[in-house]
Amino acid sequence: MTLRGDDYVASLIGLPDLWRPVARAFEGRQYIAVPGADICIFADGRRPGALADMLQCVDVEGRKAQRRISPAVFEWKPTGWGVAARSTAWTP
Repeated sequence: MTLRGDDYVASLIGLPDLWRPVARAFEGRQYIAVPGADICIFADGRRPGALADMLQCVDVEGRKAQRRISPAVFEWKPTGWGVAARSTAWTP
């Protein structure tokens, strides 16, 4: 799923209370990425190929972002977000 909007959409990653219910629904297997300031991508990590699909989205969205944020895909951990993988197609 993708959330798009203004330059503050990427800051949603910093609100763990927002993501805890989503992580519970995904049985703790949740991915998120913020390749640009105005986009937040998240996926159910239980789905086969979810991480590869997320990396592909980060590649595409990061290349066209006006204000790049991060080439990383993060995974939900009990202590918060941790890096699961990093796109090598671009750098912030």
